[in-house]
Amino acid sequence: MAVLISLRDFHERFAERAAAEARQALLQEIDALARPSADRTPAGEILRQGRTHDG
Repeated sequence: MAVLISLRDFHERFAERAAAEARQALLQEIDALARPSADRTPAGEILRQGRTHDG
């Protein structure tokens, strides 16, 4: 038995769902790799130090 569906239905059912699942998997992978920095210096301080060294 074969069922014909419109291209729009195909995208809604399969392509968009697959893309959403791929995005979610990527976000989970990024979250798993994220670690706090070993350097506790605030970002503003690091930027100020860069300015004083350049000129």
